[in-house]
Amino acid sequence: MFNKSIYWIKRDIRLLDNLAFTKAIQKSKEVLPIFVFEDLLINAEETSNFHISSWLSAILDFKSEIKKSGADVLIISGEITSILSKIKKIFDFNTVFSHIETGSNLTFMRDKLVSEWFKDNGVKWIQYNQNSVARGLKDFSKENVYFNKRIINSHILPKVNGFNFPAFLNEFIEEEYRISKQKISKHKLNNLQLVTEKAALSNFSSFINSRSYNYFSGISSPNTAFNSGSRLSPHLAWGTISLKYVYQKATERINNLSDSRWIRSLEAFQDRLRWRDHFIQKLETNPDREFNPADLKFNNVIFKNNPNYIKAFFEGLTGYPLIDACLRCLNKVGFINFRMRALITSFTIHGLNIDWRLIMYPLARIFIDYEPGIHINQLQMQAGVTGTNTIRIYSPTKQTLDKDPKLKFIRTWIPELREYNNTEIFQFKNTTFRDYPKPIIDFEKDSKFTKEQVYRIKNQSKIKVSTKKSLGQLLLVNLNS
Repeated sequence: MFNKSIYWIKRDIRLLDNLAFTKAIQKSKEVLPIFVFEDLLINAEETSNFHISSWLSAILDFKSEIKKSGADVLIISGEITSILSKIKKIFDFNTVFSHIETGSNLTFMRDKLVSEWFKDNGVKWIQYNQNSVARGLKDFSKENVYFNKRIINSHILPKVNGFNFPAFLNEFIEEEYRISKQKISKHKLNNLQLVTEKAALSNFSSFINSRSYNYFSGISSPNTAFNSGSRLSPHLAWGTISLKYVYQKATERINNLSDSRWIRSLEAFQDRLRWRDHFIQKLETNPDREFNPADLKFNNVIFKNNPNYIKAFFEGLTGYPLIDACLRCLNKVGFINFRMRALITSFTIHGLNIDWRLIMYPLARIFIDYEPGIHINQLQMQAGVTGTNTIRIYSPTKQTLDKDPKLKFIRTWIPELREYNNTEIFQFKNTTFRDYPKPIIDFEKDSKFTKEQVYRIKNQSKIKVSTKKSLGQLLLVNLNS
């Protein structure tokens, strides 16, 4: 039994099925939960107000629920080791409990720094898995073993409800919350999908009991995906619901259904939950993927990296209606469905000929559900630089015909086009619009430049390139050429 412990909240802002928090309570005489708005993350290239606003909503809901049992959570802002030093002076903790986080290089380096602080200050750091991702895994054939053990066959933990809390810290907690609130509240955004544990459970209930019926057929179109999709991605990303809970409850629902269409939809949903952990595992095992392609041969791809194209893309002013509608939607609400994410990534990398690493952090900022392992690996897949996946180049014209044939999504997000008929919009390359730009590229022609390079390199015999080069070394050579 430990005397005084901290439960460090990261991407696990929930009370239900929270292993690290549960273990902290079981193994400690007193537990202080803390959530840190870290300066390092607040100011990071990959972070936006979408993320900070989600953290704030989630942790305030968490705090409200905790207070019902007479406890509290310390919400504090600043540099993590300075904060730990500050806390230790008034609450001499000897143990910290947390979940293992698979984040970007930024959080990885932060964790190394924190680990050194723990060693220097005699603090034991106990970390637990909250998914099936295994630290140190080299043999990917064992992924199913971990998924079965941790997700399918592990019990859902009950909601945390009361624990021994150091009440003498109440005044300190309230003062730090007041300071942090003044500092962070300026980042709060309205009209975003609400990210709290209550919202996650409510959202999952509506999905599992009704909306999931159309999941399989509805997730590809930007018009139907908002309702037919689970909309759980930000909740899973920030930990307001656990993947284990979602997966097991989906299984229970399947076992109580007789409708084959509905069963097929929920099984497809569960497949994607498995894929989620699979992609996070790839980053956990190979963190260099944030800086270099999975297959290092593809560092030889030449990109033009026109800054005007990048600017037009993120402003939704490329002259390609479906691309621009997606970007404007993202800039406003932080979400589009997977097929549209693949489309805009393909368009940028292959059509505009932009290095995937140049859009990695800017795109992360406008995804409310930013999960580094998924984001980075999906960028590489759409760029065709993994060396194993099929190279897919999505035509904006074909995707419009297939996924938005009545142009509902386009008209929703591009008001400049609402006065024009379908024929005029479909023939956008030959139509002059009053307030909407001409296409900045010829996609069919310009995409060949990157496509031919990628195919040529993929078909070459493997070039041995040392993976021990410093992170970013190859990146800088490529981007600065």
